[in-house]
Amino acid sequence: MFDKKKNAAESYGVIGLGRFGTALVKTLAAAGKEVIAVDKDEAKVKAVRGYTDYAFVIDELNETSLKETGMQNCGTVTICIGEQIDISILTTMLVTKLGVPHVISKAASEVHGEGIFIEFNESVIKSWEQNAHVADRDKTLFVGHQGWRNARHLKPDVGFPPSRYTMLHTIAHLLVRELALECGYNAASIRERVYASSDPEAPMAGILLYTAAADSDGTLGGLVDLGKPDFLGRLLDQALERASICSSDPLCSEHDPSKDRSLHAAACHSCTFVSETSCERGNRYLDRALVIPTLRDHQACLFHEGSA
Repeated sequence: MFDKKKNAAESYGVIGLGRFGTALVKTLAAAGKEVIAVDKDEAKVKAVRGYTDYAFVIDELNETSLKETGMQNCGTVTICIGEQIDISILTTMLVTKLGVPHVISKAASEVHGEGIFIEFNESVIKSWEQNAHVADRDKTLFVGHQGWRNARHLKPDVGFPPSRYTMLHTIAHLLVRELALECGYNAASIRERVYASSDPEAPMAGILLYTAAADSDGTLGGLVDLGKPDFLGRLLDQALERASICSSDPLCSEHDPSKDRSLHAAACHSCTFVSETSCERGNRYLDRALVIPTLRDHQACLFHEGSA
């Protein structure tokens, strides 16, 4: 592992070895700088090992894997992942969290966009996960998940997300619907990315709501303004209030996925669903009861009356 804390200002990290990343490694090496280079492609990593002794293959970018390379000891890290804006943003956050003084993120293509990232308090989420009523909701959705996969001749116990994912995913949908009313974008142009992991080594609880396009629908500035604390709090309050009662209640709040082999519980087109181009899961794994009290369940929610 690279360990050059005393020379941090002269050490550099490069994440992503495309044309730009590879050229950057070569340039820095020629200037006599210490360089850590990482990529998931073994061939690309081998191609730069003639320029640095610290070239690593990383299959999954997370805090643990980056620490193992010694990335936290660099003075500057350049992130050369541009294919997906959400992955680039997440990696930037991970590197910043490691304490690297200077972080540079390069976009692979020019797009116009903006977004809001919301990180949830891990201790609050962990406490919520211990709620027995949350476990009951999770079991019901898991039975629906098994039935849905069995009907399609798939392995029934594979691919079920943790309860925190369903909760965060539902909040993302509620906010997308609320943002569309406030910021000037149509709902189909706002996309989501949910970061949820219960791994004690690298827990995650966050959502990214963003718009990115090559045309002008991505430059309105509305998301940035609404992401400010004063506006975001009001926006969340409104979203939770709207979601507390669905126009399809009580049918929506009483929906049982274990009975019809579906992948959502208290959720429908009237209260929670968004355009499938906006949703990373095709409107699956959603449940209002994990977020706010519903007519059927008042005890499994993260937000109780007056807590938002």
